[in-house]
Amino acid sequence: MEAIEFTDVVKTFSVNTAKGRKNQITALDNVCLQVNRGEFFTVLGPNGAGKTTTIKILASLLLPDSGKVTMCGIDILKDPYASRKLIGFGVRAERSVYWKLTGRQNLEYFGALYGMHGKTLRKAIDEVVYMVDLEARIDDYVERYSTGMKQGISLAVALLHGPEILLLDEPTTGLDPQIARNIRQLVKKLTTEKGKTVIFTTHILSEAQFFSDRVAILNHGQVVALDTPQNLIGKVAPGMSLEVNLLGVRGTVKSHLMNIPSVQEVLEGALKDDRQVFRLRCADESNTHEVIGCLLKHCDRIESIKKDKASLEDVFIKLLNQGIDNEGNPYELKN
Repeated sequence: MEAIEFTDVVKTFSVNTAKGRKNQITALDNVCLQVNRGEFFTVLGPNGAGKTTTIKILASLLLPDSGKVTMCGIDILKDPYASRKLIGFGVRAERSVYWKLTGRQNLEYFGALYGMHGKTLRKAIDEVVYMVDLEARIDDYVERYSTGMKQGISLAVALLHGPEILLLDEPTTGLDPQIARNIRQLVKKLTTEKGKTVIFTTHILSEAQFFSDRVAILNHGQVVALDTPQNLIGKVAPGMSLEVNLLGVRGTVKSHLMNIPSVQEVLEGALKDDRQVFRLRCADESNTHEVIGCLLKHCDRIESIKKDKASLEDVFIKLLNQGIDNEGNPYELKN
């Protein structure tokens, strides 16, 4: 039995325009997903793709307009209270804990809401505080915590009652790299050692590639890809990628590059201050010297060149023909 199953789920919102009219926005458009027990499942997409709507429906904070959602066999529309007992819901810390309370007081409060008390609650608090490495600061007020510590206490609240399923909406956004890595490793450990099922939304493609068992890529409320990161890379963007920053581009560089046998795709960024970024996908590395020679003929200078094996970012760009910045907002690339 799957831990989670979405079947033909539709969700729309009415949005008021500046002229007082109402526009219908489709956040999820007949989405079908199956998540296995004990799986680290990541939902990717730019802002507005439907990631948070998916998480909120699973947490029964939003109701779908149509379709069916089950969690460990429970229909969450028919029995939302039973489904809520299965989940721990973690969002960004500024929206999930009380800053005027200490970390321990937050855990005691949310533990009481879960129906926990006495020795059971105290033991659970000790366990989650150790997991998120907050023993030294657990009795400080949350408002005095760093951003990473606030995210840690938010994750501790989500874990407190021992849920089978963790719903984590962009938990590493805005954190420094080391703290973000610690959180990812902790969450991954929960799947590999404790059998938890994790639904993880992010726009950080590198963390999705290295930590996910499978990923679903959403765009405009639709699933445009669903597989393991490795399989997606192999099917959609095999080979090698080159990212080059050029100064003083002359002529139609893209057409010249596409004449090189190993070059399969060229994406060009916007021209800015006489500089332009090109991203190339190549079948192999055999013609790298020819690519560089071509670039040198058609620009004043190569300012930088970065060579990588194909990544989940290449898959994203290939499928959506766009990139996303550090805040998850899309920017268009010319194809």
